[in-house]
Amino acid sequence: MLITLVKQPAEVLRPAPAFDTSAPIAAVLATSVATRGLVAAAAALVAEATITAGVVTLAVRGGTDGERYLVTVRVRDQAAAELESEVEVAVVDGAWAMPDGGAAWLSIDAFVRKFGLPEVVAMTDGSGAGRIDRALLIAALTDAQAIAEAEVAGRYALPLATVPAVVQLAIADIARARLYPRGAPDGVAEAAKAATRTLERIGSGALKLGVPAADAPAEAVTEAPVVFIPGRRQYPDGLADY
Repeated sequence: MLITLVKQPAEVLRPAPAFDTSAPIAAVLATSVATRGLVAAAAALVAEATITAGVVTLAVRGGTDGERYLVTVRVRDQAAAELESEVEVAVVDGAWAMPDGGAAWLSIDAFVRKFGLPEVVAMTDGSGAGRIDRALLIAALTDAQAIAEAEVAGRYALPLATVPAVVQLAIADIARARLYPRGAPDGVAEAAKAATRTLERIGSGALKLGVPAADAPAEAVTEAPVVFIPGRRQYPDGLADY
C-alpha cells in the first residue's frame, strides 16, 4: 500500500520506509524521485537515504506547492535480498493570511492533515488538475475564520496570541462544509452546525478559552464640573396652546 506523506516546501521530513523483510538493512542501492507533473516547472524534491542500526531513514527536502513526488528506495538486507519501497510525498504550502493581513488561525497544512489529502483535493479540484485549488480553499478558510473572529472578539482580545484547539477545530469544520456548494453531506453539515454553536458559546462566555479576555470599555470620565445656571423659563406660558 502506497503511503502519502504531506510536507510543506521548507519542511524536512524524515520518514522510515518499510521493507518486506525481518532482516536488518545492509545497504542502500539506489534512491530515485519521480515527479507526477501536476505543476509546471516544479522544483526538485531531494531524498537522501541513510542506514542506522539496520533501519533506513529518508531525509526529504524541497518540492513545490501542489506537486506530488514518488520516492523509490532500493536496498539490500543482511540476507542478501534486494528490496524496494515507495513513498509518495505531497507538498502543501500551509501559509495564508486574512484579507486585512491578519494571521491565519488554521493553516492549510493543518486542514489537510485533519481531513486527508484525497478529500481536500476532491472538494476543491473543480478543474481535474489532481491537486488542491488553493484559492478556493483559502476562501473557505477566510469565511470560517471571519465567523470565528466575530464570535470571539466580543469576549477576548484580538489578535489571539495562541489560537486554542477548540477554535481551530470549529474553523476546520465550518470551512469544510463551505467547500460543498451544492450542500454538505449530513455528517459534514452537522459538524459545521456544532462548530457554530461552539463559537456562540465562546462568544456568550459559556465556554472559556483560557486566553486573555478583551478589556471592558472604559467609562467616560471628566473632571469638568457640571454647572446649573438659574434663569427665566424658555417658554413662559408652559406651551399652553401647543
